[in-house]
Amino acid sequence: MSCEAGPGTVAPTSGRPLKLPNTGNAGTGKPALRSENAIMDQPASGSRFERVTYWLVSTSPWAWLVLFGSFILRARLALGHWPSPYQPDPKDLGFDIHYYCTVIGSNIAVGAPALAGVMILFALVLRRTREVRYGLGALVLAVGWMTLFVLARLDPGRFFEWFAD
Repeated sequence: MSCEAGPGTVAPTSGRPLKLPNTGNAGTGKPALRSENAIMDQPASGSRFERVTYWLVSTSPWAWLVLFGSFILRARLALGHWPSPYQPDPKDLGFDIHYYCTVIGSNIAVGAPALAGVMILFALVLRRTREVRYGLGALVLAVGWMTLFVLARLDPGRFFEWFAD
């Protein structure tokens, strides 16, 4: 009768190995690993960052529309009437930080589909598609970008023309 003991077992004199409880690293108080490949069992450390970044990119057209709308309302409150093209120049209203955030945000919102595409390609190359659900984010981005495009094309109130002058 063989009395070989594997890791975590003790060979008693009775001939059968006894399984000892895995209490962690002896005397250190650290918890025991679930398996020898515990690092592979857990999701990648960047998965939360990837999800947050993807959702920031996906919602950027909507965020820009809110930023732009608040700039228009702020101009309305300051002027006492709705702004019209070339009267006054948006840069001359004294809302420098709000103005420059809106300008930079417009570049981000317009470039969001390309940025989202690059992020999806990197995720496919890195094989991390199971960690981030791209379908809903892509839908939010597409609807937001199309809304932005339609509003800019129709330009109700001529606010896009006023801002771009």
